[in-house]
Amino acid sequence: MALIGLRGALYLQLLLGVLLILNVIGGPGVRMVHISLGILVAVSAIFVLRPLPAAPNNWVRSAARFAPLVAFAISFVLQAFGIYGASVGYIHVALGIATIGIVEAAAAGQKRE
Repeated sequence: MALIGLRGALYLQLLLGVLLILNVIGGPGVRMVHISLGILVAVSAIFVLRPLPAAPNNWVRSAARFAPLVAFAISFVLQAFGIYGASVGYIHVALGIATIGIVEAAAAGQKRE
C-alpha cells in the first residue's frame, strides 16, 4: 500500500512540475507544495523501498530507494547557489523522469515476487 502511495506522489509531483513549467499554475504556494512533496517523496522512498524478504534486493531497488533523494539534493544545491535557467530546468526534469522510471521498475520487480 505504501508503494502505491509513493508512486502516486511521484506522479502528482510530475503533474505539478509540468503545470509550473508551462505556467498553467504558479505562485509561491504551488512551488512550495512541489518542493514539500519532493521532500516527502525522497524520505518515504528510503523507507518504502527498504530491503524486504519478499522483494528482490537488487541494484534497481537500491537505486530506486535513493533516486528521489539524489534528484531533490541536486535540484536543491542548484537553487541554493542561485543557478537558474533552462538548462537547470532540463536537468531537474530529466532527474524527475528518471526517478519515476527507476521507482516503477522497482515496483514491478516487487510485484513479480
